[in-house]
Amino acid sequence: MGLFKKSYRFVTYNDKVASQIQKITDQKRLMEIAIEAKDILIVEEALNHITDDYYLYEIYQSKYTSNINTKAKALDRIKDQEIFKKMIQELSPTHRDLRKIYDKIENPPFELSIQMNSKIAEDNLLKDLDRMKYPDDKDKLKEMLNKMITKESVTRVLELLPFEEDNTNTNIITYTVPSENGLATAIFQFEEGHNFTLNMDDILPLTPEEVQTTYGIDKSLYSTILETIKTNVKPYGDILSLYSITIDEDDFGYSDALTLKINLTEKMKEYDSLQFVYLDDENNFAVTDVKNFFLTSVTADVDLDHLSAYALVGKKKEESNNPNNNTNNPGTGDSILFYVSILGLSILGFGISRYYLKKN
Repeated sequence: MGLFKKSYRFVTYNDKVASQIQKITDQKRLMEIAIEAKDILIVEEALNHITDDYYLYEIYQSKYTSNINTKAKALDRIKDQEIFKKMIQELSPTHRDLRKIYDKIENPPFELSIQMNSKIAEDNLLKDLDRMKYPDDKDKLKEMLNKMITKESVTRVLELLPFEEDNTNTNIITYTVPSENGLATAIFQFEEGHNFTLNMDDILPLTPEEVQTTYGIDKSLYSTILETIKTNVKPYGDILSLYSITIDEDDFGYSDALTLKINLTEKMKEYDSLQFVYLDDENNFAVTDVKNFFLTSVTADVDLDHLSAYALVGKKKEESNNPNNNTNNPGTGDSILFYVSILGLSILGFGISRYYLKKN
């Protein structure tokens, strides 16, 4: 090419420039043009004539690209599977780029799939599942339980995990709020061969439209219910989470008590006191505080024998004192119960039967 190569760094794209680039057959030179050019049209012209994915990789990982969109456009053109593996192993792609790479890679490794929250990742994890055995892959199987999106997939994972007896009569279930995969559903074995599915959904972050789409509850009715709940819990403080806690069971009943350990978020830690309260959806969401509620520096632990609708509320020192225990606060709007009756729904149970869990 000679010592004095034409520079495209500050050149503006036109037909003459396009013609010049189209005549270049040297892949390395096309790479240099794509890296140095500021004009995105020149970049695209150069990329269009690069057929070797190695040079596209070099463009992506270069520290000297002049146009901020060049890396993304180079990544979009890469197809070589070995290059994708090289990018994952040697580079640190942004989360957005990592998702792009993941969607294009064939047979991604388990360690990559487990980082993703998508239907594609779940499908790939299920392929990995076909090659797993217990107890060799016990840790991976437990990781997968927390990443699966659908209950059907969770069930498939659970089929490979045999029931393990513990020394207590209480099932300890831990959730991060919000949960890592956007859901709070888990399947557990309470005796060998029999499962139950626990659903713990924080409804509060959802919009009325999302509640209507996800749970089939009319958005106007939900908005009315939410305002009633906020009014009822106000004496206890600010509502931080609104939980619907339900269990789906197989043909065997579940009879143990249940302890939930909720990992505290930074927002929750800003409050001087926290309280877990029961919302009676058959009595205008009257509020009763839960006695068996304990706080540590990192978790809120609560013992339940009744799975239904609950709220986590917080107070700061400048607010008034907490109300007495077991004080009911029925809200206004008696028509809510009429709508619940007409719809035939337990509003915060979302049509799933509630279970009463008693210690044997």
